[in-house]
Amino acid sequence: MARYVAWAAPVVNFYWIPPNLTAIRLPRNNQPDVVLASAYLPGDEDVPTPELGLLADYCEREKLELIIAADSNAHHTLWGNANTNTRGEDMLNFILSNNLILANNGSKPTFINARSQTIIDLTMVTAGLSDHIQDWHVSNELSCSDHRWIRFAIKGELPKPQPRRIPRRTDLVKFYRLISSEVDKLSIPTTINIQDIDIHVNNLTSLLLTSYERSCPLTIPRWGGRHNWWCPELERHRRKVRKLFNRAVNTRLPTDWDKYTVARRRFKKLLRTRKLECWRHFCTSIETNNQATRVKSCLSREPNHSIGCLKKPDNSFTKTDSETCELLLATHFPGCIIANEQAWQPYSERATDSSDWQVAHKIITNEKVTWAINSFLPFKAAGLDGIFPGLLRWSGNLIVDYLVSVFRACIAHRYIPLKWREVKILFIPKPGKEDYTQAKSFRPISLTSFFLNTMERLGDLEIRSRVSLSKFLHPNQHAYSSGKSTDSSLHNVVSRIGNSLKLKQSTLGAFIDIEGAFDKTNFTSITRALRSCGVPSTLIEWINNMLKQRAIQFTVNSTTRGIVSRGCPQGGVLSPLLWNLVVNELITELNADNLYTVGYADDIAILISGNFESTLCDLMRRAFKVIERWCNEYELSVNPSKTELILFTNRRVLGPYKLPKLFNTELILKNEIKYLGVILDSKLLWNKHLEHKLNKATIAFYQCKKMLGVKWGLSPKITLWIYTAIIRPMLAYGALVWWPRTELQTAITKLGRFQRLALSAASGCMKTTPTAAMEMALQILPLDLHIQQEAALAAIRLMWIKGHSGSLGNDAADELARRGSGMMPAGPYPLLPLPFSLVRTWIRQRSAELQQQRWSHGAACRQSKVALPAVNPQLTKRLLNLNRTNLKIMIGTITGHCLLNKHLFILGATDSPLCRGCFSAEETVTHVVLECEAVANQREKILGTVRSLREACEVPRRLLCFWKELGWLN
Repeated sequence: MARYVAWAAPVVNFYWIPPNLTAIRLPRNNQPDVVLASAYLPGDEDVPTPELGLLADYCEREKLELIIAADSNAHHTLWGNANTNTRGEDMLNFILSNNLILANNGSKPTFINARSQTIIDLTMVTAGLSDHIQDWHVSNELSCSDHRWIRFAIKGELPKPQPRRIPRRTDLVKFYRLISSEVDKLSIPTTINIQDIDIHVNNLTSLLLTSYERSCPLTIPRWGGRHNWWCPELERHRRKVRKLFNRAVNTRLPTDWDKYTVARRRFKKLLRTRKLECWRHFCTSIETNNQATRVKSCLSREPNHSIGCLKKPDNSFTKTDSETCELLLATHFPGCIIANEQAWQPYSERATDSSDWQVAHKIITNEKVTWAINSFLPFKAAGLDGIFPGLLRWSGNLIVDYLVSVFRACIAHRYIPLKWREVKILFIPKPGKEDYTQAKSFRPISLTSFFLNTMERLGDLEIRSRVSLSKFLHPNQHAYSSGKSTDSSLHNVVSRIGNSLKLKQSTLGAFIDIEGAFDKTNFTSITRALRSCGVPSTLIEWINNMLKQRAIQFTVNSTTRGIVSRGCPQGGVLSPLLWNLVVNELITELNADNLYTVGYADDIAILISGNFESTLCDLMRRAFKVIERWCNEYELSVNPSKTELILFTNRRVLGPYKLPKLFNTELILKNEIKYLGVILDSKLLWNKHLEHKLNKATIAFYQCKKMLGVKWGLSPKITLWIYTAIIRPMLAYGALVWWPRTELQTAITKLGRFQRLALSAASGCMKTTPTAAMEMALQILPLDLHIQQEAALAAIRLMWIKGHSGSLGNDAADELARRGSGMMPAGPYPLLPLPFSLVRTWIRQRSAELQQQRWSHGAACRQSKVALPAVNPQLTKRLLNLNRTNLKIMIGTITGHCLLNKHLFILGATDSPLCRGCFSAEETVTHVVLECEAVANQREKILGTVRSLREACEVPRRLLCFWKELGWLN
């Protein structure tokens, strides 16, 4: 029974491929034809079906573009499903092996019935059409089927680039000369009245921007950046087309218009060809790690979720751009007063005294201002005043004295210049959200003047130097603190849970996210936190005015401006420290009440361990009351629906208990939660986390597919670098806590299967090539050993605790150190401690030894062990300098998995395993390279006298010449 239908015009070529595949061929003038295929893949058959594989091979052989619309019956997280099945993995391998691009976008189900809602309908296209697929979406139209209509267009135009200045192209010599010639005209008073601060700020801003505009003229950026695809041939064709166009316009003869049309088509075809050649050349020519860092954007790029119509609280949608802006500002900046006119109330000047100027002189010095300016990267995005850090850095010491005078006046008068009060807001889509019509799916980033950012940096330095934050901040606060990170926070949480499980206890964990921690914190709570840690009142009042006197501007075609009433700017220099000081009171109070609490920014984890579940719930209820009181006092909120409650236990039978309520909302006990990017399950088995990380890493690797072709693309060296420097660290994140999972054979198999994808992409080897042999040849640790190595290295980093940190273990270490310093040394001289670099080297050596033991004691890879008994760094270096075609030959030579008759006979691809040269022995690598008399002349001429396969493989250049002379591996 047919499961598809295709409507086509009579001119369309029809290709019937029974029983579950139909393909039509669409002819195109001067371009490759397009094959449009509709496929059904039954759930009880292999993926892909033989017919679909033959169709993909046919299109590749005939150089045709291909679009496949398939009902795959396959689940994979890559195209938005919640899980991955075996069919999904097979389908992904088919996509990768045939150089196809998945056009699916979003997570809207394509198949909906009473039982399930899944995404099983896939649209796959070849690379030549991928950039022309636009507006792919699952339609809401009635389809009269469980499957939904999928619509997309194959068309589009590139937007015209707008003229702009590129800071990296600034003539720095000219800029410095312009500044030095004009800065003397600016008077530098020792003290500045509040009335003159804005004048001096405007003068300095004008000087910097004028010099920048004169030393960096407007340019029109070219698509493709430095990859120049324009050539003299294109220039000749363009002139020819232009002449024909002018003639056709003047004569209006049909023949002239036909000539112009034909010439224009040829020009467009040549243009596309040149761009494609340039792209392939660019990918192939990347040979350094610095160049390959440009691939990072390809890995991390999310779909372009531009801001359009947003859903309002009443479920209706915004209708205008200004309404959208107002909704975003109201959501992320509660209490914001819309004021489109840039008018400020007169500043009520407060009399200054000598103490105010003393504080200003202490905070602001020439050396500190220079340090603060140089602490910013030069090309960070500018605020509304157009000042970016490079302008301040390139000016050298010419403007430092002027800045010191202005900054001191701002501190002493607690004044914020008018230009610095205007803040540009960028709303960035939060990754992984299902619905981008919600205002909360976007995160506001504040871009303020870098003059103000410099002052914030100096204020941050003053607070950290004046206050011993290691003593003031609770040790369980791990964010924005020196020597602490997500690793230390995860270690504290997981070790606490693990210890209770070892004692056969249960641990009730509550993981809370404080809503709008930066945007909704009131000014009073920030001021109180600053006073409690002894910050000078002059600096406190300046910070308070900086937060209050902010006007945010956001543009979606039209600009909306508003005055904030609370919060500190996300992206501000002082904001992380201010939030740490505010939330410190909550963390300290909970821990003082024996309610173990760990904080990381606005993420709070409360862990309560014990033998009785009812007691744990009672204690958690008490912790929630503390949180409720604190939130009410600081006018903050916690969304109970986002608060996750989980019971970590190995018990099968639990005692009676009643879950606590948070803000009168009863929470639901979950089996797993995500904390700082790591999935914690109730038994700390880590299976869900490993699956999640493997899926995420697979998607990241897939993003690089556009830069890898069958015979072109990134070199093996760069492909391997992308894997080891970008993708593998994504997978190994948090290994410090979840590494025990990698000791299980099931996990080792999954990790090996994933690493095989990367090694195969780098080497282009045959599908049957053993993974272990590729790892030895390319000097890559098995993934499970690498994760264990990263966990050990992270543990070494956490073993050192900064002195006087308030840690009980550190206090004991200090006491032992004091006692040891008064004792006579024993042992060889000099007495030097082991450097951490040496310990890290030992850990890496141990991992290499474990890999060698696996390789030596394993039963498989017999020929590979003959050619490569151990890791050979020199050979690996030579292999990685080869292109993909030659590396494939070398890997095949080392492993025996190549196009020789013996291996092809095993695969069923040839009738005889005998050597095609002598017909007297099986055609293996060892036979051809060392024994075959039929190729003795070529062997002697190219390889010389070789006694073993290992010796022959150590010089890849000669061996490749030998195979090229024979032509047997082509």
